[in-house]
Amino acid sequence: MEGISKSGGGAGGDDEESCLEKRVYYRLISGLHASISIHICDEWFNQTTGEWGPNLDCFISRVGMHPERLENIYFDYVVVLRAVSKISDFLAGYQYLTGAETVDRDIINSVNELVDLVKKCPPTFDETLLFQEGLDQHGQDRHHNHGHVGGVQALKNQFRDHFRNVTRVMDCVGCEKCRLWGKVQTQ
Repeated sequence: MEGISKSGGGAGGDDEESCLEKRVYYRLISGLHASISIHICDEWFNQTTGEWGPNLDCFISRVGMHPERLENIYFDYVVVLRAVSKISDFLAGYQYLTGAETVDRDIINSVNELVDLVKKCPPTFDETLLFQEGLDQHGQDRHHNHGHVGGVQALKNQFRDHFRNVTRVMDCVGCEKCRLWGKVQTQ
């Protein structure tokens, strides 16, 4: 979170113009976009050879030459890591029933391995800093000056609605491969 308060992450306006929640949202979306680009570049169809494979030039031009995009992918990873950490007890205790005992055992073992790994990671994202009432560093209401009339609950609802809208937007993407990767990552 410290990086967010110091850097806008290359999207969504500068720090003086946008609240923490807006900067987080734009960094998450930027990281998602960059991640989709990486998946597309990794499974690129070479029209000359007729084969699928990684395309380094695609990766460099879409992501590699843009440090803020790489930082935002990492930011997304940190947020997902925190989310898995928060629900790790639920994941470890869940009954995975696919109908095939060997598959169930493999899933349980994989989930337990994931939970064990996540618990070893120090927390690097503090979500409690988001959606707080109070004043910013200039003594102004943290949200009102950024167009968030209605308080913290209204901002939470707006934040949630924006994420839901991203999945609806993915339905309109013309490229089937882009739409697939986008839907997989937003569901």
